[in-house]
Amino acid sequence: ALSIMHKATAQLSIELKTPDVYDFKASIHTLWPWLTAKWSGEIQSVPFPWHTLQAMSGGTYGGEVVSIVARTGLGKTWLMLEMALHIWRTTKKPVVFVSLEVMARAIMERLAAMFTQTPMDQLKHTLTPNYFNKKDYKVELHDKLVLLDKSDMPPFIVVDGNLAATVEDVAAVCHRYDPIAVFVDGAYMLKHPDPRKAKHEKNTDNIEAIKRDIATSMDLAAFTSWQFNRDATKLKVGETPGPEHVGGGDGIPNTTSVLLGIFQGDKTDNAAQITKRRIHILKGRGGEQGKFDVGWDFAKMDFGEISEFEQPVLAGIELDDLET
Repeated sequence: ALSIMHKATAQLSIELKTPDVYDFKASIHTLWPWLTAKWSGEIQSVPFPWHTLQAMSGGTYGGEVVSIVARTGLGKTWLMLEMALHIWRTTKKPVVFVSLEVMARAIMERLAAMFTQTPMDQLKHTLTPNYFNKKDYKVELHDKLVLLDKSDMPPFIVVDGNLAATVEDVAAVCHRYDPIAVFVDGAYMLKHPDPRKAKHEKNTDNIEAIKRDIATSMDLAAFTSWQFNRDATKLKVGETPGPEHVGGGDGIPNTTSVLLGIFQGDKTDNAAQITKRRIHILKGRGGEQGKFDVGWDFAKMDFGEISEFEQPVLAGIELDDLET
């Protein structure tokens, strides 16, 4: 009965909603209050963790959808978590992270490693003291998690989609926790009410529902992750996939405000590429384009932006005490 009532009221809300219409002549009453609220910080933007993208876009706002796309195994989940943690720490508002492929327990392990800067390899096995830097990772991890539990930080909700979540399920969680941002990792795995529809139709319907029923209706930023299609693997050396190579249909890049692509780098035979990823801005709300590198350091759990003058350090080698 609850499910039937929820579907009926949701459909009624959609049918009753009319397009928002504005008169530019009266923009002093509509646009100006928005601008002044944004400039004063009263309306809080959702920031990106990488300064190049933040400087280009000014962050994102409620009602917008940001999508990240990559081939399998290039680290979409890690960078989604990097964005989620940055937003959570910076805004100090709740965040919802829905994982469609990776188990919630594994997501929590990754978050613990990133938040406490504990090497991920240490969490895979029994935590042991490091005899080189005298760190007892087990004690440090425990103490930091205890402090987090006692802190005033808001909830960071991790949802195990278990390959069966729908947009309605995601919306229900967002209604409960009122987050500033929601992340749907592996959005191509979202279920659809009509199983007879083709895959690209399901993906288009789902991302449009995320935009309409979650991002816009709840005034929050939505982040989704997708994969490149097979045509992306047929490109010539030096060519970069674009929005047209997003697997699942044109509805994904068309609905997305900011589209980011993850790549290994320019030289896959270069050892330095092991410790970084290259992010291409494939689409920006204002036509922004560009690229930047982010760290891929699992020893320091550092996924921050690398400037063109910084040289990445191989994972596992700590150079903090060395002087140049």
